[in-house]
Amino acid sequence: MATRVQMLHTEPPAPRVARLNHTRPPRRNRAAPSLEARLHQLEEERERISRDLHDSVLQSLYAVGLKLRASKLLNPEAPTRAIEHLEQAVAQLDEAVEELRGFLRADLRHDRVAESGLERGLRSLALSMTAASGVTPHLSFHPLAEQLLPRQHVREVLHIVREAISNTIRHAQATDLRLTVEVLHDRLRIEVQDNGTGFRLHRGTRPGFGLRNLTARAEHLGGRLRIVSAPWRGTRVVFEWPGVSQ
Repeated sequence: MATRVQMLHTEPPAPRVARLNHTRPPRRNRAAPSLEARLHQLEEERERISRDLHDSVLQSLYAVGLKLRASKLLNPEAPTRAIEHLEQAVAQLDEAVEELRGFLRADLRHDRVAESGLERGLRSLALSMTAASGVTPHLSFHPLAEQLLPRQHVREVLHIVREAISNTIRHAQATDLRLTVEVLHDRLRIEVQDNGTGFRLHRGTRPGFGLRNLTARAEHLGGRLRIVSAPWRGTRVVFEWPGVSQ
């Protein structure tokens, strides 16, 4: 009897298929635009803080230095005036320290001068900055200007005027400064003019930090700034703001 042998056909093992780990194209980082925007915002904030420190605290300290030098010259001849200058210097120094503390607390909106309104703020600014400089200030103020300029813009406008006056005191060798505030066809116009040495405006020359501050602040408010000057013909800094209806 024949023996039947059953052959078990074993199929060869299926070839192993290597799993290819297909590399997906990198997803676009959705956070990148927001990060870029944040960095841009931080850069703008840094520039604003630099402008504020330059235009407020540093200018106040510079005014203190002027008063201290003036009191030193007056001391042998007029002790009463010297004491008056020293008292003003100490008061301004205290105010500068308070401003600096405000920056360190990130309380950048605090500005007691701005809270008093545009006219009072300009008058206080002009008188305090020129007190020991030998420059005589004159203020002409249109009564409608206070109503035209929104209160939240007063602080920036005062910074513009502060920087313009500071440039006159430091560089112009002027004896007269005229601060004129006009309203022309619903446009606010503020002009700071001195009778100093003036300077030559060169096209294509990068302006100094102070002049860049003036332009940046004016543009931030939606206004524009013009500087008119020539050697020995004084300097005019003109800020124009179009008003809320423009």
